[in-house]
Amino acid sequence: KGQYIGGAWIAGNGDAFNSTNPSSGETLWSGRAANQGDVNAAFKAAHEAFENWSQTPLEKRIEYINTYKALALDFKPKMAELISRETGKLLWDSTGEAGALAAKVDISLTAYNDRTGALSKDTDFGAASLQHRAHGVMAILGPYNFPAHLPNGQILPSLIAGNTVVFKPSEQTPAVGEALANLFAQAGFPKGVFS
Repeated sequence: KGQYIGGAWIAGNGDAFNSTNPSSGETLWSGRAANQGDVNAAFKAAHEAFENWSQTPLEKRIEYINTYKALALDFKPKMAELISRETGKLLWDSTGEAGALAAKVDISLTAYNDRTGALSKDTDFGAASLQHRAHGVMAILGPYNFPAHLPNGQILPSLIAGNTVVFKPSEQTPAVGEALANLFAQAGFPKGVFS
């Protein structure tokens, strides 16, 4: 059932479905899909949170991101095991994917700093300036084959830049998607910033 967890909207009022371990047939996850009302609520919450989040100082946004990084590091062994069990990947491969969650924080912060900033200068025709701004709500779709790493690689830069995010995990790997969403929720982002 849809609910707010740590400020994040976690949807689930639609049809029930399960995820199973492909090697054993064991049920790993049971839940409900998001229905149209859940999707609308997630986007509404993201739109409502956007202005405040985009105006939150970068240093404060980075604090939230670093909290997420610490949580991802602590959860790495469990995330690796979950990825292996749900996708059928070998544990060494899943461990690399789980480790990339925290590692992507530093990569994303470096990329943000390299690509942004403000610049103003006089020209022969007046003045020129360069400024960066957040774009709004980002919809991020997770694939089944890298269910944590690939969406994480889009979510982090979006949040750092001041955008809000609505994340839709793959229906083939909902347990990993929910675990990733819970890490963002536990990081304490303001309501509606991550759904």
